[in-house]
Amino acid sequence: MWSYLKQHWLSNRCFDGYEAIVDAACKAWNRLCSKPELIQSITSRDWIGL
Repeated sequence: MWSYLKQHWLSNRCFDGYEAIVDAACKAWNRLCSKPELIQSITSRDWIGL
């Protein structure tokens, strides 16, 4: 999940400080959490058998 967040919402950015980093990470996390189908597609594996 962290790799996806970095690649899609947190890469190639400059932050003004720690609070800006935490704010951006929280926004990215909440954005991801609002898309359960995306989470399922990222985390599913053929060998799980679902």
